[in-house]
Amino acid sequence: MASSFEPNDRRSRLPYFQGEAYRENVMAVKNLRAMAARYGKTTPQMALRWVLDNPAIGCVLVGAKTFGQVEENVGALGWRLERADYQCLVRQFSDKQCAR
Repeated sequence: MASSFEPNDRRSRLPYFQGEAYRENVMAVKNLRAMAARYGKTTPQMALRWVLDNPAIGCVLVGAKTFGQVEENVGALGWRLERADYQCLVRQFSDKQCAR
């Protein structure tokens, strides 16, 4: 699996989108998507909730271009991740290992 970006797209030069790092990041997002589905949430809602649940973060600034994006972002509010799932995501996005 390889990323494919136009030569003038900066992602074509970033290490996160190259080789094994790219494959690991794709797998991490697939795992995030599966966890989101278990909660009945979208992948962006799950990602936002994970950041909101981080005790070291006091404020999350999120951009939106459309009303639909605002509505989706609001879906990250009013619920919490189970502690085990929060920790799983911490592991997943730090060293790509998750027991689930």
